[in-house]
Order: sequence, then structure tokens, then C-alpha cells
Amino acid sequence: MDDMKDEKKSRGQLIGELVSLRERVAELEGQGTPRGLEGRYRTLFEHASDAMIVAEPDGKFLEVNKKAEDLLGYGKEALLGMKVADIHPPEELDRVILHFSGAAAGRIGFLYDTRVLRKDGTVVPVDITGCPVEYEGKALVQGIFRDIAERKSMEEALRKSEEQLRVLSENLADGMVYQINTGVDGKRRLFTYVSPAVERFHGVRAEDVLRHPSLLYDQVDGEYRAVFKESEGRALATMSRFEIDVPMHLPSGDMRWRRLISFPHVHSDGSLMWDGIELDVTERRKMEEELAAHRDHLSKLVDERTARISEEVARRREKEEQYLALVESIKEWVWEVNADLVHTYVSPRIRDILGYEAEEFIGKTPFDFMAPGEPERLAPLAKKILSGKEQFTSLRTAALHRNGQVVYLEASGRPFFDEKGAFLGYRGSCHDITEQKKTMDALEERERELTTKSESLEEVNAALKVLLRQREEDRRELEARLVSNIREMVLPYIYRAQKDKLDLRHRTYLDIVATNLNEIMSPFPNTIKQLNFTPREIEVASLIKEGRTTKEIAEFLGIATCAVDSHRNSIRNKLGLNNKKTNLRSHLLSLG
Repeated sequence: MDDMKDEKKSRGQLIGELVSLRERVAELEGQGTPRGLEGRYRTLFEHASDAMIVAEPDGKFLEVNKKAEDLLGYGKEALLGMKVADIHPPEELDRVILHFSGAAAGRIGFLYDTRVLRKDGTVVPVDITGCPVEYEGKALVQGIFRDIAERKSMEEALRKSEEQLRVLSENLADGMVYQINTGVDGKRRLFTYVSPAVERFHGVRAEDVLRHPSLLYDQVDGEYRAVFKESEGRALATMSRFEIDVPMHLPSGDMRWRRLISFPHVHSDGSLMWDGIELDVTERRKMEEELAAHRDHLSKLVDERTARISEEVARRREKEEQYLALVESIKEWVWEVNADLVHTYVSPRIRDILGYEAEEFIGKTPFDFMAPGEPERLAPLAKKILSGKEQFTSLRTAALHRNGQVVYLEASGRPFFDEKGAFLGYRGSCHDITEQKKTMDALEERERELTTKSESLEEVNAALKVLLRQREEDRRELEARLVSNIREMVLPYIYRAQKDKLDLRHRTYLDIVATNLNEIMSPFPNTIKQLNFTPREIEVASLIKEGRTTKEIAEFLGIATCAVDSHRNSIRNKLGLNNKKTNLRSHLLSLG
């Protein structure tokens, strides 16, 4: 606003200077000044920084300078054929003619903002400074046109900015805007502006605060006033940002926390101005207090958790040390390989098994230490295990000891993964089975020897079977010859003797002989032999089959009847007739 006042003042001065210049020219002309002076005036006219026009009372242009041509877009000849009314939009004509007519009558100069119409149809905002002049006895009007498009643009931008600031200050949801003048000495406190939000924030009207600043200052908690002044003093001393959180007691009885933020600057009159904003941070303070309490609680929990973790780490470290001690004490060699089968850990037991230090295995694969031919043999199996991430057990291989000897090993391992399931490698163990391998080789050699002997025995058995078959055929042939001889050469004589008169005892003997001979030629003897009958049981069974009673059998064999009964029971038992009501003689007859 001050700049605009300065600009209007300069324009007023310009009018005065122009009038004085015209009066001085007229004075010189009246004194017979040489025409050279008019040439100097024309030079000033032509090279003026603003558009200049001289017009007759009817508005017709008599003279225009180069700036007027540039401003209006016409050539000089075209402009000298035009009037004042031709270069203004229709809506501006009434005002323009009014001011021009007054100046043409020699009454008064004019200064106002208006618009001119260019040849291409565009409208340009200008301010016009005009005054009546007399030249060569003629009453004329002198006008100066200044393009104010840039100024207008700046004024509009300023207006919009002020409007935005006003809307912002009046509609700030959680705050209010203020401006304080503390005077040249910085001791007085007068609000020059407070936004309407002050009534919502403090329960007092803006106009009352402008008259009585203490309405707000008195709301500051008494314990914080000294802190307030101290903080304000530091900001004033360094002309820096002032910011503080203070509790305020409202007329309603509520206590609210406010954050005051202001910036000091010196006004044109030397007084100190504070432009500031006040924010309600009550809920934020409550949250900060709750967060602080929560943070303290979390800190306590973290400390407790840290202590537990430390204990757990110490416990695990102890367990790991125990595990490592155990790993190093067992006879097996413990190892770990990555996804490329490169060793990342080997227990010290490797020294006892293969004669190498553990460090010599790190960065190398198991194939680097295998006996000749083993890598080629195991490569397909290793590929299969790796492709399926499979666990393996009892995988046998042969490695070379540092001294060149072959050491036989048996390995087991299982895959391990990270927390996302990505395959990392294998962990496992190997143990020396060289002695076991030697034992197994010896057993296999012994087995081969036994197999050879078994094959020889089978050949012998085959030969024996052939001999047995031959003996069986011989036996059957002998039996056939024996039966034939008995039938043809013995039985006919016994049958003749039975027809002779013999006593009972001899006849009985003869019957027994005949019976036994017939039985020899029958399957009955073979049957009872298969039942493991004793010789006495065979005799008893033969007599029972002939129908002899227990008494007759006892007298014939010269034994007691109870002995015959005992033999009967044994025969029934061997024939499976116990607890059965089967007749013994009938069963014996059925056997042949």
C-alpha cells in the first residue's frame, strides 16, 4: 500500500512538472526564444519513457510520440487521423470524455486508471495523467499514458494473497493468527490483528482483545509467565523465532495447552512487530505424556527383555560351547557345506580320520579329498540328492588320507534352510568304517568260499540222491524177489503142513508163521514200522489182528495180561485211537 501511495505521489509530481515545463516553454516563446528550444522540447517529447499524446479540444490527436505508437499498435499517420474516443473500450468512454472535456476547457488536470484498446483488439490497463496546455494560441490537452499491466497483475496477486491469508487466518481449524506491536522500546503490547478464531480459542471477542490485550495475557498460567518472558527476551535479543508451549486457563474454567509461534520484525516507524500463530496442542501434549509413559514402560520392558536375551545368549553360548566340545570329542567328523557343497565348517576330528587340519577343508568340496574314481561314481547321486534337497544316510565313499592311504567313510546329512525357506546347504557327519570294511570284505570272501563249498556239496548230494534212488530200486527189486520166493517156495509147504495132524501149540506156531509170511507180502508191516512200534508191540498187534484174546496173547507170549493191556493202550495211542470207541482189531485190519 505504501508503494502505491508513493507511485501516486510521483505521478502528481509529474503533472506539476509537466505544467511547469509547458508554462516555461510558453514564457520563452513569448520572449522570442529561438526555435531551437522547441527542438529540444520535441526531443524530450519523442524520447519520453511513457506514451504522450497532444489532442485538440474535440479529441483529435495533433501529436504522438514513439511510445504511443508502441502502446496502441498504430503508426503515427494512423494515430493523427484518430480521436481520443477511438482508443478506449466503449465502457470507458463516458469517464474518459468527462475528464478530457474538463481539461480541454482549461479547468483542471486529471489522473485516473483506465484501459486503452490496441489495434489488434487487446485491452491494456493504463493510468492517464492529463493537463490543459496552450500552444501557439490554441488550448490543447496534453496526456501521458503509462502501461500498468504489470502493476495491475502485482496488485491482483497481492489482493489474492491477502484474501487467501485472510481466509486462512479466519478458518484455521486448530489455531488463530495474530499480530502484536510492542513499540519502539519493546515494552508495550498491542494487538494490531487477531483472527476471529480468538473467540473460539479464548472465549473473548476479537475487538475486545484489540482494546484490552491483557484479556489474553492474563490467561497464561502464572507459573509459566516468567518462562514466557524469558523465552520472548531471547528471541528479541537475536531477532529470531519465538516458540513456546504454555498452559492457559480459559474463562470457561478449562485448561488448554497452546503453542505460540511468532517472528519479530521492525516496522517502518521503528516499532517492533510480532507476526504469529497460536495452535491448540492440548491433545498432542496428552498424547506426548501418554507416549512418554508408554515409552518409559516400553523402556522398562526392553530392559527386562534385554536382560532375558542376555541371559539366553549366555546360556546358548554355553550350550554352543558344550556342543562344540561334544562335537570335538566324538569319534565322528562333523561338517557343514553350503549350497555349492563347499565346506564352511569341519570339526577338528578330521585330523584323526584323514590327517588334515580342519582349516584345510574350508573352501573346498568333499570331492577334492576322494579316492580316484569316487567323484565320478558319486556325482550322479549327489546331483539327485541336491535337486530334491533330500536327507541321506549311510552314504559310503572312499577318501585319501594325507599319507596316501585309502580311508573308507560312511556319511549322513540333512539339508538346512533360512527363515524364508531358502536352501542354504547340508549339515552332517562322517565316521571311519575302514576296519568295518576290512571285516566285511573278509566275510564276503568267506561267503564266497562257503558258496563254492556249498556248490560242491550240492553236487555230492545230487550224486547221493542218485545212489539212494538206485538203492531204493534195488530194495524194491529185492522185496519183489523175496515175496516171489515166499509165495512160490515157502507157503506151499506150510499149507501142506497145516493139513497134517499137529498139536495145538505147533499148529499155532505154524499159523503164526503163515500169517507173518502173508503180512510180509502185504503193506501192514511197513505201516506199523512207520508208527515206531516196538518189536513186542508188533507181536501184540499181529495177534490182535488174528483175533486172539488178551489171555491167549499172554499165554502165547509168556507175559502177564496187564502187560498185554499196557501194549494195547500204547498201540491205540500211536494209532491216534485214544478217547475213541474204534475197535482196535478192525482198525488194524484196515491197515492191510
